Amino acid sequence: MELQKPVSQSKLLLCPFCGSENIEKKIQQNFPGVFTVIIGCADCPGNPIEVGKSKDVVEQKAVERWNRRHYPPEVQQAVERMKPKKVTYDDSSLGKPGVPEFWIAHCPECKQPIDFNDTPFEFCRRCGQALDWEA
Repeated sequence: MELQKPVSQSKLLLCPFCGSENIEKKIQQNFPGVFTVIIGCADCPGNPIEVGKSKDVVEQKAVERWNRRHYPPEVQQAVERMKPKKVTYDDSSLGKPGVPEFWIAHCPECKQPIDFNDTPFEFCRRCGQALDWEA
């Protein structure tokens, strides 16, 4: 069983348990065509392990498991709210007599109209959702 030196750490996040940057990724070949990838923190016992036949697939799965973070639902909602979502527009009033010619923008999360003058907001003032104004 040959243990390879730690591979590049550029894709790995800090330790999800203690926040350490002292992360090691090791790949070993147990049998012909069977690889084990171990990602671990040198400062605490956290270390997901993946085993499989394709070195690249096993390594990718191990990195994904290491970088995955689990938050309480309230925190996860806040994290998701920080990811910009495209603003939606309502053009149903266009062309109707007596109605001003403009599009009404709506928050993609709470669906409420977004009031703005010249400068679009980065966040919905009602629910805090990050907004993407690109068409």
